[in-house]
Amino acid sequence: MPLQYFEKWVHSHHTDSVDCIAFSNDGVFLASGSMDGTIVICNAASGAALHIIHCRSGVLALKWAPVRLHEVWCGLGDGRLLCIIIGKVTGCGNTGI
Repeated sequence: MPLQYFEKWVHSHHTDSVDCIAFSNDGVFLASGSMDGTIVICNAASGAALHIIHCRSGVLALKWAPVRLHEVWCGLGDGRLLCIIIGKVTGCGNTGI
């Protein structure tokens, strides 16, 4: 029997390959990182983009901090390590880092 599936939601905020994704420890957020240098923080249930962060190089790794619920660490292609703390999320914000 073939696998049956449906798409829950799809976002197209990245313009290059998505190289890493990670759910927050409480399951509220989903972070995705791309070689286009963007990190997108979405509502995991609805898929709505809450934050779009623009970095100067590709995003190679994402990991939510195990103790701090809304803190995500990102490894960037230029050798930098970036820590993002998600505060009260009300809409889509764009930041250049």
